[in-house]
Amino acid sequence: MLQELKHAAGSPSKLSNRLFIETILYQTRTPPWRDLPDEFGDWNAVYHLFRHWEKRELWKRFFNRLKQFRRITTRYDKLSRTFLAFAHLVSAWIILQ
Repeated sequence: MLQELKHAAGSPSKLSNRLFIETILYQTRTPPWRDLPDEFGDWNAVYHLFRHWEKRELWKRFFNRLKQFRRITTRYDKLSRTFLAFAHLVSAWIILQ
């Protein structure tokens, strides 16, 4: 899924996928894009990458794939912390594929 993220000009993103996801999670708690700390990189570049993912519906596909794994997990374990650990594991697996 993430192979589709290659820029049209062929240059890779300057953000690692993990840092990008962490940046988006941080941004959901602090809505203005301009308030992103410098450790996440240039807010404008992060915003454009986010919009790129959104236009290509990568967020939607990512969460749909995560939901498939959720169905499997909830059959076997009802503890929230175990489910959350599994969700993190599956998220990492999806990102690395």
